[in-house]
Amino acid sequence: MEDWILRTQTHQDWISLFYFFNFLFITALFILDSERVQSLLRPFSLPVYLGKYNSEKNVNYLHNFNLLSFLVTVNTLVLLFYWALQFNSLSVQYAYEFYYFLIGVFLLLILRFILVRFLVKTLKLTKRTRSPFFKVFSLNSQFSYYLLILLFFYEFSTFNKGVINALIFGLLGAWAIQYTGVLLNYFRNHPKDIFYLFLYLCTFKVAPWLWYFRIFIETKL
Repeated sequence: MEDWILRTQTHQDWISLFYFFNFLFITALFILDSERVQSLLRPFSLPVYLGKYNSEKNVNYLHNFNLLSFLVTVNTLVLLFYWALQFNSLSVQYAYEFYYFLIGVFLLLILRFILVRFLVKTLKLTKRTRSPFFKVFSLNSQFSYYLLILLFFYEFSTFNKGVINALIFGLLGAWAIQYTGVLLNYFRNHPKDIFYLFLYLCTFKVAPWLWYFRIFIETKL
């Protein structure tokens, strides 16, 4: 009787390396401020986290901790696209395709950040938007940790894929509810800014991702 032979898949080396770098980033975050990371990892702890870290120093997005958190969020988002493509019976076969998606997301978010900061300063909305922007940033960071763990188990574990998929969809739904809550809370406190809020959602939230889909994802479908 012949023995089973383990055959490595061509994509596993680079995708494993990508997960490895993500966990290195998280390790670096623990080294920088382990208490802050642990606070983010606790479910339903975001209000406490925001109350503790919503300071001038921590809201600085060029701070080392925030830069690393941004990298983890971007990487996790691209891994989410990689996961979603499989529902169309597609997969990213080569590393350069994955890096293509990654560079696209990175450039989109950087350009959007620069444009939003410029408009906020021009419209003199810096003070009133600082807190909700930091809430969204922290929310994205927190859910990126959870999502990265689920995607890792989906890729490498023998757990039931259907259960993991359900957990991922549930996590995305929870993120959407909390994100909507941040926007509604801002609208209640600043009802006169409804035009700016509508402009922000259409121009900087929806439109960029539609263009990203057209340029980077649709060509793969």
